[in-house]
Amino acid sequence: MSTLGMQPIDAQSATILPGYCMWLPKEADGKTPRVYLYRDPQKWKEERLRVFGDSRGVREFWELMDRLSDVFWNCARAGVKLPLQSPIDALRNANLLLNPVEVNPPILPPPPPASTNNHAQLIK
Repeated sequence: MSTLGMQPIDAQSATILPGYCMWLPKEADGKTPRVYLYRDPQKWKEERLRVFGDSRGVREFWELMDRLSDVFWNCARAGVKLPLQSPIDALRNANLLLNPVEVNPPILPPPPPASTNNHAQLIK
């Protein structure tokens, strides 16, 4: 961060915001819907149902996205390197396939409860 001329962000500050808001394209009725991307997985699942519906196709799509996300995050946490840039990268990735490492901790701790979160109103 300092190389960009910005102050470093401490871990506590990074956990304050529970998510962010994304504006979707206008609908036929002229309304501009919003979707809140919550860090809490259960809240995010509830928000997806609210915004995108609960049809079989929508559920299957989000189940696939959740599985892919888990795979990609686990690969990143395990140190998989893509694209391969050297034979060492290939050996490292092959070793991870042969000797998988269990990596499933969240990158950041969960946000504090809304009652102690002054910034929770940002997405309500």
